[in-house]
Amino acid sequence: MAPPPTLGPRIKRLRLQRGWTQVELGARAKITGEYVTLIEGGKRTGTVAVLQRLATALGVPLGDLLGLPRSERRRT
Repeated sequence: MAPPPTLGPRIKRLRLQRGWTQVELGARAKITGEYVTLIEGGKRTGTVAVLQRLATALGVPLGDLLGLPRSERRRT
């Protein structure tokens, strides 16, 4: 399944807002900078676990990272 077309740009925008390089984000999310590059470029989606680590590193809820409307988010 292809990643949503806005996922990579959303991650990049959040990363740049924080002034981080891809390597810095990768280190914070415990993935490689190269993997961040692939996700931002839309060449990889990332597992749910990886996307959760990226969201945590960026300080946003996973639903925000995925661009889900609040009405579609699961209540926990």
